[in-house]
Amino acid sequence: MSRHRTTFGAKGVIYMVVGTIIVVLALITYNHYFPHHFVEPPSPMADCLKCHGVMAPQEGNFVHAPLANCLTCHTEHAMGEKSALVKPVDELCLSCHPDQSKNKVAVHAPYEGLNCLSCHDAHQSPFPGILAREERELCLGCHGQVEIASDPVVHQPFTESCISCHEPHVSDYQMLLIAETSEMCYLCHSDTEAELAKNLAHQPFVDGNCLDCHEAHSSPVAAAALLVKEERSLCLDCHSDAVNLANSVLHKPLSGDCSQCHEAHASDAIALLSEHPPALCFTCHHATRRELLSMTEQHPPFARGECMDCHEAHDSPHVGLLVQNERQLCLDCHSGSAEFAGTYMHQPVSEGCVSCHKPHAAWSSSLLAQESPELCYICHSGVKHEFAMKSSHPVGSGKMECTSCHSGVHTGDNRALLLATGNSLCRRCHSGETTRLQATVHGGINCAYCHAPHGSPHLDLLKRSEDANCTVCHRNKSGTYTADGITYHNHPTGGIHAGQAVYCSSCHDFHGPAVTNLLPYDGKDQLCINCHSLDSLRGY
Repeated sequence: MSRHRTTFGAKGVIYMVVGTIIVVLALITYNHYFPHHFVEPPSPMADCLKCHGVMAPQEGNFVHAPLANCLTCHTEHAMGEKSALVKPVDELCLSCHPDQSKNKVAVHAPYEGLNCLSCHDAHQSPFPGILAREERELCLGCHGQVEIASDPVVHQPFTESCISCHEPHVSDYQMLLIAETSEMCYLCHSDTEAELAKNLAHQPFVDGNCLDCHEAHSSPVAAAALLVKEERSLCLDCHSDAVNLANSVLHKPLSGDCSQCHEAHASDAIALLSEHPPALCFTCHHATRRELLSMTEQHPPFARGECMDCHEAHDSPHVGLLVQNERQLCLDCHSGSAEFAGTYMHQPVSEGCVSCHKPHAAWSSSLLAQESPELCYICHSGVKHEFAMKSSHPVGSGKMECTSCHSGVHTGDNRALLLATGNSLCRRCHSGETTRLQATVHGGINCAYCHAPHGSPHLDLLKRSEDANCTVCHRNKSGTYTADGITYHNHPTGGIHAGQAVYCSSCHDFHGPAVTNLLPYDGKDQLCINCHSLDSLRGY
């Protein structure tokens, strides 16, 4: 029994080993000739693509997520919906994309009508957002009226992307804007927003009404900031009361753009000016600045830079854009002076002060265009000639001026604006002569009867030669004449006699003293022996 177990055990082991080897070899041989590979189960869209291969995702496209599993949206067999959809399109889209239109101010019409496929492709697209067409082209397909090809200026965002400013589906703001108009504009124009900190801001700018002045997409106004119309016309729509184009004098900038002087949004200067006067005025009137600010005499309003005290900014019926008639403008400040209270007025004063005065600055006192007497000679050129004669009042020599005899040249109580009338005027300088004259037979005669006021070719400002001057009144007092049959021989005068110059004044003192016939001596003999010896007189 024991032998039997031993014999079986040895053979059995041999058989088992050999059998195992055979099995292993058989498996190796089988696997070598009949390999078995693991195969993944087919994708959800694999069967669909057998027929709808055109729907396969294309490299570079934006793919709708459900495209990975067609059965998300489609059934294998038709259920009554177009394209074998599991439910109507509007319901199907909302199952993944909840409606956002509740309580919104603006809803895009296609979105409101759940017509998603009017803008989006259901499966894939080369455009972001799986759009059916390029974004701007898609928008203009419905909103083509906003693109005006003839407009020379186009808003940059409009050339690139509509969604820079508009929401595609819903918005809390009108016109599907991404924010309130001003806030949206400030996203790009932050420098403009900073202007709100200035002292004075344009009301539309304060209110955020950018579109009152600017177009959103394009503008018909060349070289402008997307203005809705030409700049001046745009400004006058609101500010017509500040301008009267019917006036005869218009400020040159008014024919162009208002922005030459005014800021469009905000400014630290009054009236939205780009600078405070007079700096603003000097940007054009720079020659005025160089010339006038160096002058010694300056009109106080000009010195203070208050240009608008005298000038209108836009238009005026008066020359120089004056706020009113030149003379009246001057009198508004200077009417209180006694110089304007006289009965008689200097003609230039009645016409305009700038005939004599410079309105801004001058080198001469009282803002005179020239110093006297040269200023007076501009109108009174004949008088200048008189002062150059042989005998004249010393005007222009520094000893006296025109105003020595004439009033303050604006108005006066006497004709010719004289400071006094008759001999009273002459007495101001010639008190000795006029006092002596009053005591003589010549006392009632006006000095101007014999003397010229300015200049004369004769001595002592006489209007005529001395003898001719006297014989105007004293006829038959010179030469030889006959009266009542008697021949009279007057003392020879008017030339050289007996070696001496003999004139009326050789014997008579026209102004005095108070002696008979204006003779310097009481006795005629004493007078005669001044020229004639006693021996020569014995023959008479």
